[in-house]
Amino acid sequence: MSLINTWLKKITNLWIIEEDNIENNSETLNNNKLLLNYAHQEVVEARNLLSSVDDPELIDYAIFKLQAAEKKYNYLIKIEKTK
Repeated sequence: MSLINTWLKKITNLWIIEEDNIENNSETLNNNKLLLNYAHQEVVEARNLLSSVDDPELIDYAIFKLQAAEKKYNYLIKIEKTK
């Protein structure tokens, strides 16, 4: 459960970082790169979680976590490509 709590804290911190750094364009550009790197790390962590989970109830959670992380990462890539 501590792994889940750690990820929830990271997600919360991600949104706080995102809101705090929208003040100007250069900060936003750096923030977008940071968000993209962080989103990639979330995908890697979700894949690791899925490969290490044995409990059937947590397998569904790990699948949803991976799908959400991949969608977020793909969205951020799409945003970066349109700039």
